Amino acid sequence: MEVFVSDPWFGLLAKPKQKIEEFLLLKNVDFKNAVIRRVGDGITYILKNDNLSFLFIVNEEGMELLDSIDFYRCRSAYFVDDIGDLPLPFNISKDDTGASLVAKFGEPLQKGGGFKEKINIWLRWEFLQVEIDNKSWEQGKDAKWVSLTIFKG
Repeated sequence: MEVFVSDPWFGLLAKPKQKIEEFLLLKNVDFKNAVIRRVGDGITYILKNDNLSFLFIVNEEGMELLDSIDFYRCRSAYFVDDIGDLPLPFNISKDDTGASLVAKFGEPLQKGGGFKEKINIWLRWEFLQVEIDNKSWEQGKDAKWVSLTIFKG
């Protein structure tokens, strides 16, 4: 899908950490205040004030390459209440709902969650997964997204 491949955020995937930091500085986002979590062969940089996290995978040469980016619009003790004016990937708006995302990207390749699974609804397309702020499939179409993750398939 053209909307995915031409997106500047998507273009960062598989790039080294230094390139990511240069891109973020242009958007007034700084890695210096990141909370760092190491899990297996991955390193996650969590930017609480910017409602972002970046997962890097360490390759054979020891280089950190960006695997995925998470954007959060959730209200929690961990992230701020508003994602602010940071441009989102794929022309997604912070006000998008389940229905508007399906209108933009078509029927998801996979979906899950709901009351039966006791987790929020999630929708997955080729390079994007979105969590919707509801467990009810009937109400999910009108609920806004809570988090979205971009990745290469």
